[in-house]
Amino acid sequence: MSVTSNDLGRHTRTLPAWQVVILLLLIVGFIVNSIMLDNINSNRVEHIRATDDIQIKAQQLAQHAILAAAGDQASFDDLKIKRDSIATKINSLNDGDKDKRYPRVPVAANDSINTLNTSWFTIQSNVDKILDKQVLIQDMNAIYNKFASEIPLLQSKNNEVVNQLVVIKGDRELIKLAGEQQVLADRMLRRMGEVLKGGMAAVQASEDLASDTRRFSRVLNGMFNGDDTIKAVTDDTVLESLGQVYNIFSSLQGDIEEVMNAQELYEAQVATEDIGNDIPTFINKANDLSEVLKGIIPKFPSVEVQYALGGLSLLWLIVILFSMTKNDRKRAKVAQELNERNQLAILRLLDEMGSLADGDLTVNATVSEDITGAIAD
Repeated sequence: MSVTSNDLGRHTRTLPAWQVVILLLLIVGFIVNSIMLDNINSNRVEHIRATDDIQIKAQQLAQHAILAAAGDQASFDDLKIKRDSIATKINSLNDGDKDKRYPRVPVAANDSINTLNTSWFTIQSNVDKILDKQVLIQDMNAIYNKFASEIPLLQSKNNEVVNQLVVIKGDRELIKLAGEQQVLADRMLRRMGEVLKGGMAAVQASEDLASDTRRFSRVLNGMFNGDDTIKAVTDDTVLESLGQVYNIFSSLQGDIEEVMNAQELYEAQVATEDIGNDIPTFINKANDLSEVLKGIIPKFPSVEVQYALGGLSLLWLIVILFSMTKNDRKRAKVAQELNERNQLAILRLLDEMGSLADGDLTVNATVSEDITGAIAD
């Protein structure tokens, strides 16, 4: 059977459509996987950045809580800012961030985010207790500052009593008791500071402050009025100085009672201590969540799928190129055969026509399919 030009076009098409479709599908799959994988990695980066930020702000929050509980005004503002910032970050991990356009953490991290939520709920509640007691804490801090400024004045006037008793050669026991009052005044100042500071020592400090206050009052009243163990002072000059000590101490007694009766202050102190104890655990849980996020590897999209699609695309492209090369060779071979056939047909026709030209009328020119094909080509 002879080969025609139609056969050449039909049997040697350069690139079959189905091969192109497969290549396009592989390329589209590669692009889709790349985009999805990039989104997942971008979301992971944002989630991990949020957990890192939470850990840093948690450390700062613990410091602000201590300073706020001590009455520092600026620390109350800082404490509120850090609380709100951490809450916002945790909410973004739970519900996603619309502004930054990333979703909540993956389902695989649910256990870790839930434990972090539980820990944060406790800390946040304690922070709220401190913020709710801001006015009380600052009032107590103001009382302490007033107390601290008046104790030296109390000691100064009490020292006058001691010196005057020495000058008049007063009772030695009275001189001794008056000297002990100096020590009690110093201890009361220190005890009040410990009470306001909070912690485990605050309870004992409160009891000691009450004991020192009662003793100072008993000795002062005894020196005025006398009792079974203390002789009353009779010198007018000493009594005048004692009166000044009494007036100052009466003012300080009111401050002491106000501090010791501020039960709500104890709640804020306990809350501060609890925050200090809970923050390390909270930071560890935030770090655990970060590690879980780093270890989540989806089956699709994935780097493995990316490599597979990329490799298949490259392999299929090689197959297509090989097919195209094979078709080109086949086309060249068919074209060569067609040319040779056409040349033979034309030569044969020319020979027959030459015989006719020589006058040989017995020769019949043969117009075969080859000749008509050659003429058509």
